[in-house]
Amino acid sequence: MTRARDLADYISTGVSDTELDVLDGVTAGTVTASKALVVDANKDVASLRNITATGTVTGNVTGNVTGNVTGNVSGSSGSTTGNAATATTAGTVTTAAQTNITSLGTLTTLTVDDITINGSTISDAGDLDFDIGGDLNIDVDGGDVRLKDGGTQFASLYKSGNNFGIYNPISDGDLLFQGKDGSSFFTALTVDMSAAGAATFNAGATFGGTVTVSEDTDASAIIGRAHVGYVGHSDWAGFSHVDTDSQTSYALLQNPSGSTRVNSASGQSTLLTIGNSTVATVSSSAATFNSSVLLSGTGGLTTTGGNNLTVSGSVADHAGLIFATHAILPAEAGAEASANVIDLGANGNEFKSLYLNTSIVTDSDLTVDVGGNIVLDADGGGIYFKDAGTTVGFFQNDGGDFRMLSSASDKDIKFLGNDGGSTITALTLDMSEAGKATFNSDIVAPRFVDSDNSGYYVDPYSTSVLAYAYLQQSYGFNTALSGTTPTINAGQFNSFSLTTSGNTTFTFSVNGVSTGYLIGFTLQLTAGGTHTITYPNSVDFAGGSAPDAPASGETDILVFITRDGGTTWYGALAIDAAA
Repeated sequence: MTRARDLADYISTGVSDTELDVLDGVTAGTVTASKALVVDANKDVASLRNITATGTVTGNVTGNVTGNVTGNVSGSSGSTTGNAATATTAGTVTTAAQTNITSLGTLTTLTVDDITINGSTISDAGDLDFDIGGDLNIDVDGGDVRLKDGGTQFASLYKSGNNFGIYNPISDGDLLFQGKDGSSFFTALTVDMSAAGAATFNAGATFGGTVTVSEDTDASAIIGRAHVGYVGHSDWAGFSHVDTDSQTSYALLQNPSGSTRVNSASGQSTLLTIGNSTVATVSSSAATFNSSVLLSGTGGLTTTGGNNLTVSGSVADHAGLIFATHAILPAEAGAEASANVIDLGANGNEFKSLYLNTSIVTDSDLTVDVGGNIVLDADGGGIYFKDAGTTVGFFQNDGGDFRMLSSASDKDIKFLGNDGGSTITALTLDMSEAGKATFNSDIVAPRFVDSDNSGYYVDPYSTSVLAYAYLQQSYGFNTALSGTTPTINAGQFNSFSLTTSGNTTFTFSVNGVSTGYLIGFTLQLTAGGTHTITYPNSVDFAGGSAPDAPASGETDILVFITRDGGTTWYGALAIDAAA
């Protein structure tokens, strides 16, 4: 009764039927067209579509807002999907559905905590500035920061193990370290990649410790006009002028053992100076001292290595060194001193003649080393070779003929040589067999004549085929040919074989054999497939036509001869389809 009374009172106030219709059939929490909106017990409303506010909507929205938001939105939390093209969002929009945000508008200032990018590109048509109050940290798990221009990489910063790398991928592109000195722009350091990374400093470099350049290797460095390091002698430390850094023109050398060389270029002298005043000059011909040479202590003036001791005096005075003894005996100190040795004369300062009345005796090898020829002039006409006083052979002038004799009974004369590093006996003359000659390998001669020179001989290129076959022990050397254009050199070999690999064209050669000599060869021709065979036009076959090519897998034997140096060949099929 109370609600009915309230309704009656409400109607009595002048509410129309239309206004009452908006309440008829209303379900709490459900939106019905043209009906009043009543929330349910949970204060929820379902199926609500668009809300249009001409003023400001103030309050918190919890949950998802789906649809278009037009106007200003303030507050936080929840997610917004749909178009926000005309909205100005002052606050935080989280978990926005990216596919429904088609325009962001213009943000004067955007404050975020972390940004996670679903894609891989941030684009800006102009300059892009990062203004950071603290530090900028770039953390790339791939370990490589690439710098590009128009999509083309020109540099990268990368981590390699515990090392930091700077890389220019452009071929022969340098690394430049640049800056400003006052108002002047300059390149402080250039790393030249076209020269294997050669570094060029613009204004020198200062190092707080030792500068090491390829330690303990044959490397070098240039400081001003000084070349330091390798000068052509491996494992030696060297010093020279930059214009004389060669194996013969260096100034100073020292090896790992401490052995030291002071050197001048060929034609130049080495000067020893005190206070820049010369006290001694060493040239290729002599050492000249500007003052006395004082020899102190025991011993005397010693020369080694073939050097000479010159006694003062002019050539015109014929000054020399006179020994008032019966022998010239140079003394050598040490338990392993060699036997008494001395050089008589030197290159360019020879004795005119050496007169001997007996023998030259030595208990070791005797070397005769001359700049020209060795001439043996024996008025007796014989030069004898002995071993422990016994003659083993001699050379002799026999009435103008040169005679070589092996003196010992039944002892041979042998001719030896070096064949590729191996000692071989090329010819043995057996004196126990009346001088029978045994050659180690082939004998090459235009012909072989009988002992009385009667005109009978064996000639490899004559018609005496049987005699030549006997000389060759009835066999010949076979030459295996290959390819589709083989050349047969009948002047060198007489047996050839070929397994065809395609259509084949032969060429015949006689290697300079002239007209009038018979020369021939056999050809073993095996078909490696179904191939054509073409012979030279100079070949005449029986019937005027060449025989058919062998079938695939078959072998034919053919014979060819010529007597006019290869102008005309005669060919015949000796065996057809041998296999």
